Amino acid sequence: GLPVISTDVSGVRELIKDGENGFVIEKENLKELVNKIDYVLSNEEVRKSISQKAVEIHDVLNVDAVVDKWCNCIKQVNM
Repeated sequence: GLPVISTDVSGVRELIKDGENGFVIEKENLKELVNKIDYVLSNEEVRKSISQKAVEIHDVLNVDAVVDKWCNCIKQVNM
């Protein structure tokens, strides 16, 4: 996995918990983006931790997992 740096647009905060599984920065703030990239590149432990947590979120929210959850819900409703 890769550490994610995203702007604070609709839906992002539901997926990315700032400093836990990625970073959320202010929209159109180039200085903040540069600082966050520098922070990630210069801190191997942070980079590895954020990357691992991003993979964990992906495993829960990938298309296959979401489709499986919906299918299970539909099956339960039809019972």
